[in-house]
Amino acid sequence: MLEMVKFPVRPARQLGESLAGFIARHYAANGHTTPAAVHAALAIVYQSGDNPMRATAWQTVCTITGDAREEDRRRWIERPFDGANARFYRKAWLRSSYSTLKICPECVGAHGLHLALWEFPLIEVCILHKSVLVEYCVCGSRLTWRKLLAGWKCRCKLPLADLVAAKASIAQIAMASDVLRSEGIPLPESHRNLHFANGTTRPKDLATHYEDVAMVLGLRALIVQTNAPRAMPVRPPARAMGSLMASWPGRFEPVLARLLRFKLRRKAGLLVALQLDDSVIKLLMHLRAASYNNLLSDAARSCLTQLVASIDTRMYADARVVFNPSLEIATREQQLARLASWWCGSIAPMVEPSHSALTTAAVQTQVALRPEDQTVYPTIAKILNLLVEAAHAGLPAERLRRFAMAWPPMDDVRHLEPSELLVHLAAQLQAATPAHVGFLAELVEQSLQRVPK
Repeated sequence: MLEMVKFPVRPARQLGESLAGFIARHYAANGHTTPAAVHAALAIVYQSGDNPMRATAWQTVCTITGDAREEDRRRWIERPFDGANARFYRKAWLRSSYSTLKICPECVGAHGLHLALWEFPLIEVCILHKSVLVEYCVCGSRLTWRKLLAGWKCRCKLPLADLVAAKASIAQIAMASDVLRSEGIPLPESHRNLHFANGTTRPKDLATHYEDVAMVLGLRALIVQTNAPRAMPVRPPARAMGSLMASWPGRFEPVLARLLRFKLRRKAGLLVALQLDDSVIKLLMHLRAASYNNLLSDAARSCLTQLVASIDTRMYADARVVFNPSLEIATREQQLARLASWWCGSIAPMVEPSHSALTTAAVQTQVALRPEDQTVYPTIAKILNLLVEAAHAGLPAERLRRFAMAWPPMDDVRHLEPSELLVHLAAQLQAATPAHVGFLAELVEQSLQRVPK
């Protein structure tokens, strides 16, 4: 293959022009199509996961072009984005592809260039014209480098500049802006004066931004999945994320909290008993783990920390019975306060006293170390929810006399905070036998059945 310097027409590579676009433009200027061997080398450079093979193909491309730019070497050989965290979500969106060609018809028509920024993950739009990058011709053919004709024409000979691009969504524009704002993105002159809103809140390092996106995608996937997940269509991140990244980071925490509450909107009661494989447990574990992920940006960790604090549903150390995340914090605190006042004033005086007082720390340790009977958790949640309902209804103490007399002996709990009282009550139930717990559930349920609606 002839090196580019030996061709009669030698166009210069423009600022922000992609490697594949420059090579295609060079051969077209000399009346040739890009050789199959060059296509093969570029395909390996763009999408191969084999480092030695990619390095060899890179040397071939550099020999042909006579230009080994540092930004190209870092982009295609070092691959700084491949290390983005994949434990939350499949990272197929991070992989580059040579088999597809994305263009902005207006930019191609005005400058005759293919921009390098269109090849970066999460760039689905032309930020200059606020339009979605086009991947298909009106003839139905997918645009590819191998089928591209000279003069930026589809194989049906229609100029790509004549294609019509759809209007981009706010989320797509926001995600593209985040990428373009990062360091190391080759911006052409036409894009250098663009204004990006809220530029100080996004991470400047592109790998860190991709890490943030992978984390948010993972949390979103955990929220929308069910306990028996079914096949879900995989959409590009910018279209799948909706307002999550568009509102990043200021409204990220409340938006994600609303999604979680929407998932559990059919859960009734203050408490919810979860199975070990429940998707909510997985979500809570991922939330806490992500808040300590040092690969994320400071803004992301801050938002996650606030989110964990605002929906801290864990009632036990093993997180088997949790506060209902679909309840607002104010509602939860109100129900806890009402339960504590009602219990201490009406029920506690009828319960047999105990002289072996448990501290809050001891209660939590005891609960965490007693998971022998897994079936008791739903019953515990049921009893505590019924007690909350009884407190809300102001059930007279006399109706619960049998229940109070059957309750395990307990010490004075008037000094406990409402949340500590709830944990104390739950610990006593878990320390009892399953038969005893079931009997208590029947008693409180029978008492509530006599309450007028």
